[in-house]
Amino acid sequence: MKQLKAHSRLIPSLLLALLMVGILLIFLVYHNALVGANAKANETGAILFILLSAAIAVALFLQTTQAISKNQGLSEEVASLKRTIKASQQKKEVIETTTEITIDANAEADKLIPNPHSDDQISFLEKLLSNIAKQHDIVQGLVYLKDHESGIFSFTAGYAFYTETAPPTYTEGETLSGQVAKNKTLLNISDIPTDYITILSGLGKGSPKHLLIIPILGNDDQTIGIIELASFSRINTTNEEVFALLGKKLGALISNTNKLIEE
Repeated sequence: MKQLKAHSRLIPSLLLALLMVGILLIFLVYHNALVGANAKANETGAILFILLSAAIAVALFLQTTQAISKNQGLSEEVASLKRTIKASQQKKEVIETTTEITIDANAEADKLIPNPHSDDQISFLEKLLSNIAKQHDIVQGLVYLKDHESGIFSFTAGYAFYTETAPPTYTEGETLSGQVAKNKTLLNISDIPTDYITILSGLGKGSPKHLLIIPILGNDDQTIGIIELASFSRINTTNEEVFALLGKKLGALISNTNKLIEE
């Protein structure tokens, strides 16, 4: 049997039928009482009673119908309001997505690069990592540069980096960073294992879950260095574009500086 809903059109009809049946039953009981009492003179009163009861039934029927119609109207208004809110949220998401896409990645990358003529290479790279940390919620950063003769990538500068042993070295193809150096493509990793990276502070220590490994590409499109960035927050695709450009700009800057030094 199909269940009736609160706004079903059958409810008023069923209610009217029940009222009419109730009136007829009352009339039969009343009529039988009159017949038993041999009171034919009160038949007019019985007819009036039926008419009055029928009028009450019709009035109740109309009132119930109006109430259901009003309820349907409210339901439609609520549904319309929900659709409007949903459309507004979707529009907002589209606007936010569009805003994210239209960020000037080139300008953002330039903001991260400090003045290259103010300090030595290590100080310059440390300032670079500090700028990245301030603007992109990075909690730890490392820079490895490649030795052209041996092909080994060695730790050169760091931000919020602490270790009791010397940072490991690697060549292209070795470790994740070495693979990034070989592929020349940025790598964005989420949900890295606990204690893979440890951040120490006066409040204790923690383990970031997100790691970004950026190749530093020289003028000949060869990897001359690697930037590793750790964060507790997910690094989105827009920032990936910024950091990919940063790797190219930094590579060109280091290549040109090394060329001037050699000359």
